[in-house]
Amino acid sequence: MLQCTADAMNGFSSALQTPTDIPFLSWLFGKVSGGEPLTLLNLITLIAAVPVTIIYKIVEGSASGERVRPLRSHGPRCHGKRARTPVG
Repeated sequence: MLQCTADAMNGFSSALQTPTDIPFLSWLFGKVSGGEPLTLLNLITLIAAVPVTIIYKIVEGSASGERVRPLRSHGPRCHGKRARTPVG
C-alpha cells in the first residue's frame, strides 16, 4: 500500500511538472519567466498570484516592493499626547 501511495505521488508530481502548450499563454509565460516552460504547477501559481497581489495591495496600500511614506511624522507623541519621560 505504501508503494501504491508513493507511485501516486510521483505520478501527481510528474503531471504538475510536465510542460503544457497553451497558445499565447505558453509563449507569454516563457518571455516573462526567462524561457521557463509553462507547466500545470506554474499555471496554478500564476493564477493564484493575481488575486493574492490584488488583495495585498488593497490591504497594505502598495505593492510588496514599494515603499509607503508615512502621512506625517508623530515624533515622540503617543496617541496624540506627548510621551512621558520616567522620573528619577
